[in-house]
Amino acid sequence: MTTEEKLADLALELFNAKKAEDKAKESRINIEQEIVNTVVVGENQSKTFKAGELKLTVKKELSYAVDQDNLFGAGLISAWLESIFERVPETFKFKPSDYEKMHETNPEAFKAISPYVSVKPKKTSVTLKF
Repeated sequence: MTTEEKLADLALELFNAKKAEDKAKESRINIEQEIVNTVVVGENQSKTFKAGELKLTVKKELSYAVDQDNLFGAGLISAWLESIFERVPETFKFKPSDYEKMHETNPEAFKAISPYVSVKPKKTSVTLKF
């Protein structure tokens, strides 16, 4: 067998393997979607199930994006931090959990800040462990 013939055979094997990968990926995505459609999970929550010898976890998360330039420009953060700290920190790290807690603990601040925070659902994840 010549080098060209061997490369032609290997190229065909690679092509077929890639097609099989694509088909397996499509199948995996369809099965994951069916699992997501079957399991009811609240936002920012996860559920784990025993599936024979496997553990199946479905997790739904939210994505938070903060328009910090406009938020700081509006002076809301400075006023809020001044009410909490003697000296306002130079940097402010946004933590989604603190933002969600603020909804209950400080509704006025939450109402003032929320126009500068966009919250979107992330893709629901499905994890399988052996």
